[in-house]
Amino acid sequence: MENSPSSWETAALMKMAVEMAAVSMEKPSGALPAPAACRNRDFCPPDLGFAMAAALEGNPGTIPANPGTSGSKPEEAMLVDSMEIDVPVFTVREAPTWVEPIKEFLINGTLPVDETESRRIQRRSKAYTIINGEVYKRSVTGVLQRCVEPEEGKEMLVEIHQGECGHHASSRALVAKVFRHGFYWPTALENAEDLVRKCNGCQRYAKQNHTPTSSLKTIPITWPFVVWCLDMVGPFKTARGSMNHILVMVDKFTKWLEVKPIAKCDGHTAVKFLKDVILRYGYPHSIITDNGSNFAG
Repeated sequence: MENSPSSWETAALMKMAVEMAAVSMEKPSGALPAPAACRNRDFCPPDLGFAMAAALEGNPGTIPANPGTSGSKPEEAMLVDSMEIDVPVFTVREAPTWVEPIKEFLINGTLPVDETESRRIQRRSKAYTIINGEVYKRSVTGVLQRCVEPEEGKEMLVEIHQGECGHHASSRALVAKVFRHGFYWPTALENAEDLVRKCNGCQRYAKQNHTPTSSLKTIPITWPFVVWCLDMVGPFKTARGSMNHILVMVDKFTKWLEVKPIAKCDGHTAVKFLKDVILRYGYPHSIITDNGSNFAG
């Protein structure tokens, strides 16, 4: 890489400026050109930028003075006018009316005259705390929930339920989302249920829970031993061999009955009984049971 004369002169001027800044103890007055930028203020001499600016302007023998410090002593130049620092101001919202008794108890220890109400406030106040003058409730999961008025809570429910990003969630889902975001009021679930109940879209398109029942449908039987019904009866008085239950199979067409006393009510015993019936009457089309645990494999 070739060194051009301009690059060499620039490097020499910068070296000269650094040396002059290191040995200079006084600053003659003069005009101040724009100082060069120094990235690290902790390791940058205070006069280095001015010396470099003067050298680059063609006056390497002079170091311009720092503005505002011309003719002043170094001690005076170091003085800085005192600056007032604004204290951050927090907006304190008024406590909701329903939480005022708890707030008074937490701050002043004040309790109502009624003894029952006093015990109730003392018991409930264990879950509340005061932060920056506002009352917060500590949820079961540890989330701090700011106590709000029911009117403010209703506005949040409406926005979540049918706002721009609302998906018409159920009442419990609405309350859970509000609580997770750090808000609380005691009638939240009631307000959410009332909102969902009065929502036109939810009532029009929601799943109908009270649809009329359909008529019973019979199972067509066209041949003997095609459809069987299986059930277990008991317990009875224990007989020989610890038999205390009976397995019963009934053919739906002929009403033929097959029974077997059993001692254990489990799926393995029911399978053995089915094998005996199938070996004599063949494979059925279907077997109807009540899906009891005694028929589970």
